[in-house]
Amino acid sequence: MNRNSASAVSSPLFTEEQAALYLTRSVSSLRRDRKNSSGPGFIRIGRRSIRYLKSELDRYILACTTTGSAEVGRG
Repeated sequence: MNRNSASAVSSPLFTEEQAALYLTRSVSSLRRDRKNSSGPGFIRIGRRSIRYLKSELDRYILACTTTGSAEVGRG
């Protein structure tokens, strides 16, 4: 089993890389959203260690869920 796959995680705390895999996003986009306070909730352990609770990632996914169809162009 690939050590980096989100399904291999047994801890409720995800590293940035694991959270990015779980959300199918890049680590840099998570960092940008964290800086802009627009991403999922996170935990800072010490000065540099960032972790994400799986429950926060799931909550973020649900908050991003929309219904209906998005407008494509206004022509």
